[in-house]
Amino acid sequence: MRPRPMILLVGKSGTGKNYLCQCLDLESIPSYTTRPMRSSEVQGREHIFTDMDTFKKHWEAKKVIAFTCYCNNNYWATCDDFETTRHDAYIIDPEGIKFIKEYEYVNGKMKRAYSIVYLKASILRRIINMRKRGDSYINIFKRIINDTKAFKEFENEIKGNTSISVIQV
Repeated sequence: MRPRPMILLVGKSGTGKNYLCQCLDLESIPSYTTRPMRSSEVQGREHIFTDMDTFKKHWEAKKVIAFTCYCNNNYWATCDDFETTRHDAYIIDPEGIKFIKEYEYVNGKMKRAYSIVYLKASILRRIINMRKRGDSYINIFKRIINDTKAFKEFENEIKGNTSISVIQV
């Protein structure tokens, strides 16, 4: 029996991606990251907080299937994480989606199918959500600016693309 398709959940900062996974009881792949842990985070839940040596090991072993860099911090998932059936979803950004598609181009289709779901929310909702998780106003401002740039091309690509589901919250 083939595993269910992985849900690639894409959304700007503060759209409620983790919250949606919790509400739907989806087991999300915890991304590896080199950034410091927030006070509200738990090691291994949303992220696996690690170092550049771990990233280099995964990269050199060609295990990195999705990758992005934000504020000089790396975020990634491995092909092993993606293929395991215990995970239902992966929270990802547009760069990570590009990386997966490039990975498939080089290595062929992945063993596990995936569906892309784009979660959208108003800027006010996003600010409220980011404040709830403890982000400073400066960090929120930086994220909003970054997301405006990072999602511009993605939003143009999804216009008329019926293979990507869009959910407005």
